[in-house]
Amino acid sequence: MSLTVFKNTFHYGALQLLSYIMPLILVPYVSRTVGIERYGITEFSLEIALFFGAVLLFGYDFTMSRKLSQNRDDLQIVNKLFWNVFYSRLVMSSIVLPAFLSIGLFFLSELFTFEILLYCTLFVSSRIFSSWWFYQGLEKIKWIAWGNFTSKLILLSIVLLTVTDQEDYPLVVFGYAASQLIVNFLAWLILIRMEKLRAIGLVIRDVFKVISSSVYVFLNEFSVIGFAAINLLIVKEYLTPKELGIYVSAMKIVVISHNLIIQSLSKSLFPNLAFALKHNRETFLSQWKKFRFYLGGILLALGMGILLLRNQIVLLLFGPDYEEVGSYLVYTAFLPFFKGMTNIHGWQGLYVIEKEKTMAGITLIIGIVALALVFWVIPEYGVTGVLAVRNLHEFVLMITTALFFNKLWKKEGF
Repeated sequence: MSLTVFKNTFHYGALQLLSYIMPLILVPYVSRTVGIERYGITEFSLEIALFFGAVLLFGYDFTMSRKLSQNRDDLQIVNKLFWNVFYSRLVMSSIVLPAFLSIGLFFLSELFTFEILLYCTLFVSSRIFSSWWFYQGLEKIKWIAWGNFTSKLILLSIVLLTVTDQEDYPLVVFGYAASQLIVNFLAWLILIRMEKLRAIGLVIRDVFKVISSSVYVFLNEFSVIGFAAINLLIVKEYLTPKELGIYVSAMKIVVISHNLIIQSLSKSLFPNLAFALKHNRETFLSQWKKFRFYLGGILLALGMGILLLRNQIVLLLFGPDYEEVGSYLVYTAFLPFFKGMTNIHGWQGLYVIEKEKTMAGITLIIGIVALALVFWVIPEYGVTGVLAVRNLHEFVLMITTALFFNKLWKKEGF
């Protein structure tokens, strides 16, 4: 890896590590205070909010950061890109937020109260000001890490101060929403001042051009998050609240592993790979192979660690009331490895060589088949069946993205 990538990865990874020391306080505190059933409700609610928030993010972390990294020396393009992305989110939010509120009110239940709905709306709104794609495109990765660290610190403070018994569980969702909104807005303001970005008028044609350039990446991102959200909705219908709590607790460890390891390397490498491919094909391929080797080794070691220490991990994070979760970590131990290899061949491979349409098709088709399998297995096999399908889904994604990347790389002579 280049020195820049190594430094960015180190800064991001180190701060991510500090950020995930806080969940070692937050997760045990929340899980013990609100109980396994209400813990499942908070995670369910946040997953739905992430699903709608993905519309506003619209895959810009890849398409716009790639374009920015390739035109970083042209201040006019940089300035125009920033404001058009912001305006596009304002336009999309005028549709997404009313739709989210309408759907949420229609499906209100014990797992989606009115109070939680309002907090989730605040969470979705925070995506309007998300400018991490810009920091990523300029390879200012440590700013992203500091933002993540700050949001985690705010979240932890809010939860510790406000969540004191089981009935306070909606305030966990509020903590996530408030921390995201505060940090995203401040980072947006800092970026404007730091890069001296001058506001431009809204030109609908330019805004829709930005949106149209990211459609296939958005479809892929939306499919990934959509699969997780719809999967969770299916799980919620068939499982008891306690079983839902077991499922989201097992998956929480996968999410922490993904954010700590895969994202640390991914965010550092993507803009560097896009820049390298534009100027030197061999440099790109060399860095990409090193990335695959290092990440694969780390994630295999992590999987073995989770497999061997699963009971101790559950006791540390969730407490003795969640003892059953340990047996299900057998099914999730190597999910981070599958997801990491998919990231290499898909996000770091197909995205960089601008084959977003191929990636979107792969994700959509495999996701639909996986959801059909969930419907088939969950009535008989419950949580075990859902996790088995999740493994199959991620494994097939890993293999398929690898095959398509290798084929397209050789065929089109990048």
